[in-house]
Amino acid sequence: SLRKLDQQPDWLRGGKLRDYQLEGLNFLVN
Repeated sequence: SLRKLDQQPDWLRGGKLRDYQLEGLNFLVN
């Protein structure tokens, strides 16, 4: 799991940034 986290971008590591990105993706999908 540690390797997967290392491969993920920094914004995926941050909970707040990740939530913001998810909201943006949801907006685009809707």
